[in-house]
Amino acid sequence: MVAQKKPFKVGSLLKREDRNLAAILLAKGEIGGIFNRGVCALWFDGGNLKAVRKIWKIKGEGRKGRPVALTIGSEEFVPMIDENALSEKVRNLLYAPDFKQRVGSLCFIRAPLKASYQNLLPDHAKSFEAEGICMIQNWDPHGHDPTEQFLDEARRLGVKHPAVTSMNITGEREIVDQNEGKNFCQDHHIPIFLNDPQAHPKHLGSYTIFTFGAHGIRLERDGNIPGKFFENIFGMPVDMEVTKKPNYPQLEFPPPLFENLTGSKLREAILLYLKGQADV
Repeated sequence: MVAQKKPFKVGSLLKREDRNLAAILLAKGEIGGIFNRGVCALWFDGGNLKAVRKIWKIKGEGRKGRPVALTIGSEEFVPMIDENALSEKVRNLLYAPDFKQRVGSLCFIRAPLKASYQNLLPDHAKSFEAEGICMIQNWDPHGHDPTEQFLDEARRLGVKHPAVTSMNITGEREIVDQNEGKNFCQDHHIPIFLNDPQAHPKHLGSYTIFTFGAHGIRLERDGNIPGKFFENIFGMPVDMEVTKKPNYPQLEFPPPLFENLTGSKLREAILLYLKGQADV
């Protein structure tokens, strides 16, 4: 008997019914492909080992065993962080009233996890530094409304640990072309791909990654939002000495966009520009 192929749907991230279908599939342990502001991504339930194993199979042996990134709000992420393992300046940033408004949907953040939370998260959502410090990585979707709405629905359906990874075979460049993303999903039996018809055509590449720690903030990987802007967003220096360069050319943001802007105001200006609503 020939195995039947899974139904495949191409939908829009901007349509509620398509986002909700993707959320339903995640709750069933499936993988969802989504173009998420610059890069094609694979979303899944990080608390479902079957879903995680599907990710390992799709991305290849190089991915197996590596920690997954969570996609939860800062209001849930921040209480998990071990403030005693952070410098005073980083701790002050983390607990700033506008922290969510500074970082939402701009970047991934790696940070040390409190011991009290280590048994509450899946093993594959944690990594350990050489010193034995347990780390987690997270992207807060706040500020990218369609993706945030998709994740809210997935959480409502019982996906406690929504997680994401770039759409690619490990070791290859991440996929940034939406048509390529659709083909990747079909080839790997991923049942849905949501495109974004309003995406900025030149804003491509994976997200910027930072590590928060005892010695400050380190830029691990430069991404589709240039790391150099984050010193003004964070309000403190960022160590860029060992930064991994982005795989794609970064979008040139107009300098007048950032004049005299810091913190959440700078982030807001960046997001407005990506939506085509900035007055420059």
